[in-house]
Amino acid sequence: MPGLQLQNRVVVNPAVLSTAVDGSVVLMDIESGRYFGFDPIATDIWTAIAQPCTIDSLCQDLAARYDAPIEQIRISVLAFLTDLQRKKLIEISPE
Repeated sequence: MPGLQLQNRVVVNPAVLSTAVDGSVVLMDIESGRYFGFDPIATDIWTAIAQPCTIDSLCQDLAARYDAPIEQIRISVLAFLTDLQRKKLIEISPE
């Protein structure tokens, strides 16, 4: 699996069900039957990628929202999205 790039577009995998529970998101991967629970920041990311967006625009939005350095946001978001990609919870396409 190739590494993610900031210009890649990301969106949730339509085969994954999600619901909000007490301000967080809980997912179920229909294909594997596995469940996942997200903390508030991961929930913000999941909500943002419900519609396709570039990873760079996602990082910029999060940096503004959390008043955090963009480089740290990029490192954290790329690591998180790489994990989601490995678990087949998201779909990635080139820009």
